[in-house]
Amino acid sequence: MKRITTLFISLILILSFSMFFPHDVYADELSGEIEVLINVNPSEMTKYKNAFEKKYPNVTVHYTTYYDYDSEVQKRVESGNYGDVLYIPSFFSSLPFQDYLEPFGNVDDLSEKYDFMNKGWLHNNTVYGIPSYAYLTGFIYNTEVFDKAGITKRPTTTTEFLEAMESIKKHTDAIPFYTNCSIDWALYPWTSFPYIEMTGNATYRYNDFVFKENPFSEGTEHYEVYKLLYDLVASDYVEDDVLNCDWYKACQMLNRGEIGCIAIGSWALEQIRNIGPYGENIAFMPFPNNIDGKQYITASVDFSYGVSSRSEHKDIAQAYVTFMLEESGYAIDRENISTFKADLYPKSILDLGDIEVLTEINDYDENWNFHQTLSQNLNLNDVSEFQRIIKAAAGLQPESFDDIMNDWNERWEKNRTTKMKNKKQTKPISKIWKDREFQLSTTELAFIQSTPSIKVGYLRHQAPFSMERDGQFQGASYEICAEITQKTGLQMEFIGYNNTQELLQALDSNEIDTAACIEKQDILPNNIVYSREYITYANALIKKGEFSSEINTEHKAAAITGERKDYWNTVYQMHYYENLASCLDAIEKGTADYTIANFYSANYYMLENMNKNISIIPSTTSSTMHFAFHEHTNYTLVAIINKCIYNISESNVQLYVQKHMNTDNADITIKRFIEANPTLCLSIISGVFFVILLNFPTSKVGEYA
Repeated sequence: MKRITTLFISLILILSFSMFFPHDVYADELSGEIEVLINVNPSEMTKYKNAFEKKYPNVTVHYTTYYDYDSEVQKRVESGNYGDVLYIPSFFSSLPFQDYLEPFGNVDDLSEKYDFMNKGWLHNNTVYGIPSYAYLTGFIYNTEVFDKAGITKRPTTTTEFLEAMESIKKHTDAIPFYTNCSIDWALYPWTSFPYIEMTGNATYRYNDFVFKENPFSEGTEHYEVYKLLYDLVASDYVEDDVLNCDWYKACQMLNRGEIGCIAIGSWALEQIRNIGPYGENIAFMPFPNNIDGKQYITASVDFSYGVSSRSEHKDIAQAYVTFMLEESGYAIDRENISTFKADLYPKSILDLGDIEVLTEINDYDENWNFHQTLSQNLNLNDVSEFQRIIKAAAGLQPESFDDIMNDWNERWEKNRTTKMKNKKQTKPISKIWKDREFQLSTTELAFIQSTPSIKVGYLRHQAPFSMERDGQFQGASYEICAEITQKTGLQMEFIGYNNTQELLQALDSNEIDTAACIEKQDILPNNIVYSREYITYANALIKKGEFSSEINTEHKAAAITGERKDYWNTVYQMHYYENLASCLDAIEKGTADYTIANFYSANYYMLENMNKNISIIPSTTSSTMHFAFHEHTNYTLVAIINKCIYNISESNVQLYVQKHMNTDNADITIKRFIEANPTLCLSIISGVFFVILLNFPTSKVGEYA
């Protein structure tokens, strides 16, 4: 009865969701080619293109990239041919955009399914553009730089932030803060900080602020924000030449730990992490301000998806937008906030803890008009105003910070009318941001219902993460799989393998649908798609005796057959063994000098083997563990597993690891005991043999004759 009830509810959900997007069709009904206009390298879209074309086998997607996106797309619009799907450029606001774009549906209906619809392209309650994703505005920083500077907690006030920058300057070689002064778009975060971050009020910009006279005076929100920017430069916490900044160079320097932090949206997290080898050190923080002990942060939307009204394949274009929003995982892959309500928040948000995320509200048409009137002489979205502050602080132009603020007040107040002086009460609003509960999309529900089970490969000798006991899969990775089944109903069949090479071969030959425990490495085949990481762990050098941790060509390395690791590239003397336990035994016996392994597994097998004469030296490097898929897998499966990983707390993962670190439950075989303790075993056998001889009855000649 329970299964019937669940199936009935799922069917209702599928039918109701499909009503919100009338253009959803079956895969075999779609046929043709579409052009999608984007502003990123097409190679970044390959896996999404492949997944979409796999779902719709008679469809082909072509990407056209423009890096000067708005101006190039404007030429396309003027020509009358602007593709089938596009990111809606800003100049559409000056056009009757409803004549250029295909409608998606009613805003109330679509709001049941998608967030941020008030930030989309709307006309008479009809939606013509749906935001692709949202991102947070704040600071991206290097955790290792902060650690070296002795910064033990995230700054929550501007004073604490300046103190942190002083510590970085004093105790490290890094540039504390990079302004990006000469890059206009990179200064946009400073346009939003004075509002939600400083007030905790989603309506402040177009309500209270409009009626606040001389809003740039000392003590006001704007004064405090831009005084921080001024002080960062005046205190010499920034790059030497603020007039010649390089965004890509700054990303590389931040990744390497040569910069402490920058002000930017969370959309840049993936780029900065992937641009160099130290992505694990890159994190995000809100603007340093708190209100009664609580921090607030602005969620802003990126480009909206639009479908050209001149497209000859509107059905395919609509299906593509639906796929990108609901199934692709594109937003979460980039640590951004998915528009689709069934998706969870990315790790970068969850790691912030108790932070209130708000989306700016503009429900006041008259107030918006007031704001536009006041802005005629001072456009607060013009980054040249912030560049002026930076240049003054750097001594490149002869004026003080207060000179600039006084000038801003004068220009802002020039057009204030009597009506604007009557301060209005802020319209009360309820909390507009709530934690999303775990739920599956209609596509994900349909996938699970149509899939009896998936085959999951695991490693037999990677305790405590993955191991086999009595022929059964166990370890922290098994616990993760069990949670996925519990949350989704997705059944799993487990198949064990001896090493990563065997596991990847099984994945490549479609013997399994996913591998549950793969360490992400650049040297692994590039046809692998990884899930989000679910465990991060340190690596370690395991050695015997007194030799230095500095390895040279004379040292013999113990490596596992079928395991490819980056750190073996320059090793000349390699000795291969069946598994890590055998490697440790070889070091104990002196047939190898060292091996390199993850810290947890090394500890586990040393305890299990009772290796007493070898030691572990923790490394500063770390690795991450993922589910792995073939690049041609159904991406819905990847999305389901990613969603579950996001919903499993780090504390639970650590409990799973610790649970399976207990080697009392491990099978210590006679063979392994003898291999690990040959001298002890020889002594025991000799002793037993001697006792037998002593107690063996002696015979006399002829006694039995």
